[in-house]
Amino acid sequence: MSIATQFLCSSCSFEVVAWSDGNPYYIDEDYEKKYAHHPDERLRLCVGNDVPNICLACAAQVEIDSRFAHRMCPQCAQQTLVETTELDGKQCPRCNSGIFVQNPPFQLIS
Repeated sequence: MSIATQFLCSSCSFEVVAWSDGNPYYIDEDYEKKYAHHPDERLRLCVGNDVPNICLACAAQVEIDSRFAHRMCPQCAQQTLVETTELDGKQCPRCNSGIFVQNPPFQLIS
């Protein structure tokens, strides 16, 4: 089961929806990355996860492969990446004045 949470900036209109399971993947017979999400039975084949991150310096949204994890933003080269599921209380990179707060009424389940 996967749960989506919405984070809203307290100052501007920036919002991020974060899924708790990220983007799990397996490698197929052609050595290509294939994604499997709940309730897909291929989820048991997964060997890694492309984890959604956001850069708190430039607001780039990127996926970081769990097998080759690094914390440097590929857009601005800053080490300010944060997993989207961990945005609650972090400063908004778009307006630099608000903070992300979780929107409790918003919840999706897969």
